[in-house]
Amino acid sequence: MGGGVDQLLSQAAAEAGIGVDGAELIRDGSNTIIGLRGGIVARIGPEGSIRAARRQLAVSRWLRDAGLRVVTAAEGLRQPIVVSGRLV
Repeated sequence: MGGGVDQLLSQAAAEAGIGVDGAELIRDGSNTIIGLRGGIVARIGPEGSIRAARRQLAVSRWLRDAGLRVVTAAEGLRQPIVVSGRLV
């Protein structure tokens, strides 16, 4: 991973109270996707994506609560976290 991504991930993980040891890059595109220990997946979005991310989090929780099997945000972690204008 690049230095900028490493720094964003490290700062966001520290704020969330999770570690980044063993982080693995899954995808580097419009969103950078990183696998962390414990089955956690971090997504680093482009600047200006906070509204879309909040909407996506709300929709995934709503679908889960409706009984559908969907990927949801990790419980107990503050999300989303904004670091240097980027969403994590």
